[in-house]
Amino acid sequence: MNVLIGEYQREQIEVVLVSPRNPLNIGAAARAMANFGFRRLTVVAPFEEHWREAKSAVGAENLLQNAKRAESLAEAVADCTLVLGTAALMHRKPEQPVVALPALAPLVWNEAKRGGRVALVFGPEKRGLTREDLSYCHWLVEIPTDPRQPSMNLGQAVAVCLYELAGREPRPVRKNKDAVTAGQRDSDGDDTAPAPARDLERLAGLVEETMQAADYSPSAMRNVNRHDVHLMLRRLALTSGDARRILGFLRRILWQFKKSGERSRNNTCL
Repeated sequence: MNVLIGEYQREQIEVVLVSPRNPLNIGAAARAMANFGFRRLTVVAPFEEHWREAKSAVGAENLLQNAKRAESLAEAVADCTLVLGTAALMHRKPEQPVVALPALAPLVWNEAKRGGRVALVFGPEKRGLTREDLSYCHWLVEIPTDPRQPSMNLGQAVAVCLYELAGREPRPVRKNKDAVTAGQRDSDGDDTAPAPARDLERLAGLVEETMQAADYSPSAMRNVNRHDVHLMLRRLALTSGDARRILGFLRRILWQFKKSGERSRNNTCL
């Protein structure tokens, strides 16, 4: 395979495995990553503690040892500006836009090219990603499988997606390492850069707090509202500047709600 893309763009792509049960599948995923030249792996809340010792990571032992562990999907994708969840859509109605596997590569490489970070998320073997997991995703990736056997082994699913990416890599723009590093620093402080998931989570929390202060809906609806807010924020495709400004608006509104509440309590005491 001819490598047509700079290593700095590959480093922008993270493979995220959510609650995998079988260490052999984690090892197989790591091996597939090594096969196609990807190195960033995050494992979220693995079922087995000794997953780093998986014998199936043939030729990818260092990749497995250097993999990050996260306690939640939110933590795993906090730095990412584009989160892609893999899902079988046979028995569920997608709430996000769906990208077919052949169209995956342009979406990923365009985001990496502009300095964004991309997470490709895979769910646990038995059930796949939950509805809550998918609420952290901007897009869903559908792997075309035979309807009679729609589910795939975790390691195989990772291999298929990464093969698609590796086979459709754009030709690199020639830059030296210092220029690339400087460009990444500039994009981190750019108001027009896509808002990372960390900012969206902060914003979602403030939206929820403001809704509660305004008595927007009964407490029984909070989980539904939280889910809907997660989806809405990702559909809006906010920039870092957008997210910061909306945070400022909401903080001011929340402060006014709290101030009014304190004034009402004081008047009641009088």
